[in-house]
Amino acid sequence: MANAQNLSAALGTLVLSANVLAPHAVAEPPEFPDLGGFTAVDASTYQVARRWGNTLYFNTSGGLHCLLAGYTGMSCSNITYEVPTIPATKSGCTFVRPASTPAPTGDPAYQFHHQAEPCLAGDPNTLLPTGSKISAVVDQTTLFTCAAIQDDAVACIDHDRHGFVLQPTHSWTF
Repeated sequence: MANAQNLSAALGTLVLSANVLAPHAVAEPPEFPDLGGFTAVDASTYQVARRWGNTLYFNTSGGLHCLLAGYTGMSCSNITYEVPTIPATKSGCTFVRPASTPAPTGDPAYQFHHQAEPCLAGDPNTLLPTGSKISAVVDQTTLFTCAAIQDDAVACIDHDRHGFVLQPTHSWTF
């Protein structure tokens, strides 16, 4: 009986994992930049081992701090310009991260947040040069890709075709 329960639990986990990792036939919004023309960097030089899996950390020359975390998501902080629902501020920390899991139907999969505490400082040795992109690949599946589209702007997309664009003129999530 215990073996049957263990097998059932394992199969349930496998099905759940397959559903989470399965590609979905969703296209990114038409205004999302084409990342195909950006130069790929060697992701291993940005990699740090964490308990939730390997994480890629990078900074832009404009001061954004971003990470692509194992299977869990991608986020960026140190956003100093105005984003939807949060005015530009010099205090605290403005960031974008995955919404609640799963995001309610119709809500973007990534959301902007602000906290009173300052953002953590980024490592200056992890600069993602403008015009380049970095991808988190696990088991030959690209889970997340971010590109430094300008000195102070990034575009990031996940395997479900959700993500965000951070730029001084217009930041948005989808």
